[in-house]
Amino acid sequence: MKKGAVQIAHELADAAELARLAGDTAASLALAVKAMEYLQLAKVLEDSLATHPRDQKERA
Repeated sequence: MKKGAVQIAHELADAAELARLAGDTAASLALAVKAMEYLQLAKVLEDSLATHPRDQKERA
């Protein structure tokens, strides 16, 4: 099963929280940054599909 960028971002954020609770600040920050990157990716993809709907139909 494929995961979307938003789902991966949520999983990374959960892992960041667990790392924070475990006292691993470096891992927590790294995971939080990676989660934000995935959220940005999801936003870019969403914007791209919204501005180029014809391209999506051609790929289908």
